[in-house]
Amino acid sequence: MAEGGYNDPRTITAVIAAAISFIAAALSAYFNYLSRRTSHTSIKIARFNAQQSERARILSWGQEAMDAISAVYILLLMPSTDSFLDKRKDCLSKLTSLIDRGRWLLPNLQHTSYGKNKESAYTGFRQAPLDDLVDVYDILFAADSIQECPRIVAKVMKSKRRFASAIQEKLEPRAVEADLKKLGDGIK
Repeated sequence: MAEGGYNDPRTITAVIAAAISFIAAALSAYFNYLSRRTSHTSIKIARFNAQQSERARILSWGQEAMDAISAVYILLLMPSTDSFLDKRKDCLSKLTSLIDRGRWLLPNLQHTSYGKNKESAYTGFRQAPLDDLVDVYDILFAADSIQECPRIVAKVMKSKRRFASAIQEKLEPRAVEADLKKLGDGIK
């Protein structure tokens, strides 16, 4: 038997070794592809989860603010002479707290170019939801008697609706659905 022929054990071993090497390289490339794809999907999921966490914080604050605005609206819609000023004071206290806490979630815009003489949380321009909350505060603050309620209740309702719309824009519920669909399509 001649050495180096097709029946030679060294040739057969070399062919088998080459085939195993090719299969190993192909499997390595395939698993590398899967790993990159999984890593990319994991990054997308982490980004989505971070966005959801931020949305949840804004939603929680927005719900509390909407409750406070609704309390002001009802106070003005059906004022009681017995306790109007006490309820007004409680509502104002709640609103001012919500306004300041809202600054943590919705920082002012153009903070580097406007109001530089103020504390950092107050530089720049308020975002729309905070503007609406401040409007409700200002309307209620100016109402120092029950006789003013019928005149200003419509102003509070207008601010309430603007606030609801501004929060919805921040939460982007339609974008959440689209992001979920993209994540689902990417996992397949």
